[in-house]
Amino acid sequence: MIIGAGSIGQLYYHFITRSKLFQTSFCDPRLSYPKKVSLQLNCHTKPPILPKKTYFFAKITPKTSIKYADIILITTKAYQLKEVGKQIKPYLKPKSIIIDMCNGYGAQQDLKKMLPNNLVFHASTTNGAFHKKFTLFFKGLGTTFIEKTPTTQKLLHKLKLAIPNSVFSSNIDKVLLKKLAINAMINPLTVKYQCTNGKLLEHLAELHDLATEISLVFHLLRYPLSAKELLDLTLEVIQKTRENYSSMYQDYRYNRKTELDNILGIFIIKAKELNISLPHINNLYHLLHKD
Repeated sequence: MIIGAGSIGQLYYHFITRSKLFQTSFCDPRLSYPKKVSLQLNCHTKPPILPKKTYFFAKITPKTSIKYADIILITTKAYQLKEVGKQIKPYLKPKSIIIDMCNGYGAQQDLKKMLPNNLVFHASTTNGAFHKKFTLFFKGLGTTFIEKTPTTQKLLHKLKLAIPNSVFSSNIDKVLLKKLAINAMINPLTVKYQCTNGKLLEHLAELHDLATEISLVFHLLRYPLSAKELLDLTLEVIQKTRENYSSMYQDYRYNRKTELDNILGIFIIKAKELNISLPHINNLYHLLHKD
């Protein structure tokens, strides 16, 4: 079962349904009754990885569905994760496995504390996709990282088979933090300049300034990621996704709440805790922040 019918949720619905290893559906905690939806896929990867396909399904409610789910994949925005946890908790069976696949860092750990009677695993993805309502545009195959622990279940091995280019990670925190750093480099600047990822190559000085401040925070938190390494990783991602619009820009463009607080805001909080100054991050955050 998937909670979160955005770009990533829709993409993994296509992955999992196509594999025929699981029966899956979307659950929407906001609904009081099922809602019928058609889901379309347009694959723009070269060569095409998934054929054009339309699925018909019903978005269902937690009360009628959660208790039957063996695996629940949550692909909502990071700021929605806590509320989703509250909404599904009363209906969970103890054996249900929860996988969160959200941006940012911190909300995932809070979810694990909220659901102590269930196994909660973290996941991350570098797949590229965007959607317009229930039409998905798959732009590039990336890697799916799934947390590996001593309690990793057989069902997760089966799920790994269903998802193209997926791997287990024994250090998922490192994966999440690296993605957080790269997202903090790219996403806010695409909103500032209202541009594709590739256009950020015209703003190398700002990228360098952000890399310097982000690496300082990571250094003080004893996570080794130099400014040069971060900048090189970011430029690599920009090159690979140069025609894409970041998820934060898409949210901004369609007047949806962004994950600014969950991505850039984390560094503002850590700067206060560490008593350090991050002028470039601070200026960018306050430029984009909407009260």
